[in-house]
Amino acid sequence: MVIKNYMRINKFLSFSGLTSRRKAETLVLSGKVEVNDKVISDLSYKVDLNKDVIKVDGKLVEIKKRRHYLLFYKPRWVLTALGKDPGGLKTLDGYLKGLKLRLFPAGRLDFDSEGLLLLTDDGEFAHKIHHPSFKVIKKYQVLVNPVFDMVDKERVLSGCVLMGKFVKPDNFKILKNLSDASWLEIAFHEGMKHLIKEYLKKMGYSVKRLIRVGIGDFKLTGIPGSYRWLSEEEVSNFKKKYFGDTAGDSDGEY
Repeated sequence: MVIKNYMRINKFLSFSGLTSRRKAETLVLSGKVEVNDKVISDLSYKVDLNKDVIKVDGKLVEIKKRRHYLLFYKPRWVLTALGKDPGGLKTLDGYLKGLKLRLFPAGRLDFDSEGLLLLTDDGEFAHKIHHPSFKVIKKYQVLVNPVFDMVDKERVLSGCVLMGKFVKPDNFKILKNLSDASWLEIAFHEGMKHLIKEYLKKMGYSVKRLIRVGIGDFKLTGIPGSYRWLSEEEVSNFKKKYFGDTAGDSDGEY
């Protein structure tokens, strides 16, 4: 792994495996991060990896040398969250209790959605896998009603503006028509919130069920609630293909 001597504070926290880069930014802005006993709230601040002492909530943070990657089949009606939910809803903890590692989800799936979810302690990987510039395609199988009209296929493929941004699918096909609904397969490299539901809603269709079946080369397998660890070779090949990492990790600034 190649790491520069100087690194932005939020990137350092994600590299350490402490949390995702987005949550690292929140930690910095909330005044919970100290460098050499001085509170740092500037996201552009760069730490010296050779001599600076970084703490979060008073606890020393260091970069882990080994990272872990787990593919989980999130069941429907489960929150993409760790810990107990105040409202009593099921969370990931109920399925991952036996893990001795502290992993966090890279991205999320809605409470009523299911499918492939990546959990890791590699914050940089979690950031890149959902950053649109790396074009990691996420594939979904979606049950919609009414029955899909072939006249709308070109419109779906042509894209539209959502939340002030133009988006369009990387792939789209009709899997099966039922009496009052259709199963579709649609893929995006974008990572907008509720993207699939909002996109198809704009096309005139209501999503009744959503299953994420792929993230890049990683495919959904097993049954709801099951998981498997990714091998070093799988992770290395994925990083080389999508991130251009010749040594399995990248130290570029994004």
